[in-house]
Amino acid sequence: MKKIIILMVALIIIFGFFLYTNNSLKNSPIIRRACTEEAMICPDGTSVGRVGPNCEFEQCPPTQKSTKINLDSLTPATGSTGQKVIIKGTGFTTEDNVVKFGIGYIYNTILVDGSTLEFTIPDGYELCPPKQEMCPDGYPRLQTGTHDIQVLNDNGESNILQFNVN
Repeated sequence: MKKIIILMVALIIIFGFFLYTNNSLKNSPIIRRACTEEAMICPDGTSVGRVGPNCEFEQCPPTQKSTKINLDSLTPATGSTGQKVIIKGTGFTTEDNVVKFGIGYIYNTILVDGSTLEFTIPDGYELCPPKQEMCPDGYPRLQTGTHDIQVLNDNGESNILQFNVN
């Protein structure tokens, strides 16, 4: 009889332990749930979904900043119509480098290498900015004096250097 009582107490203890652990798992802060299948579009065009216990959006991948355009020098810094000018700098693209020359734009540029851009001083101003469909009429003659020089491309706008037209 003593053995049966000991066995019954042992079974009650084991059963009580089982109930306790099973109940504590139900009150556990870990809740499993399915996340909605929404997607968030990141600045670089990729998309991320929801993850984790709180179904938060994943972090977007780090964006790679485009190379800034930096102009180091103009050679020569003075000239007249028809003069070839060399721009040394960084951030030039393989195509579509446009020189903003005073109030106008020069589209006929030559990328000599990754850090050298060449253009010729025009006799007038092309007034149509890059990627603009409606452009003002006219081709005003180039004026003597100091003109701001800037390069525009898919990397943005460069710093400004100055060229003197004589």
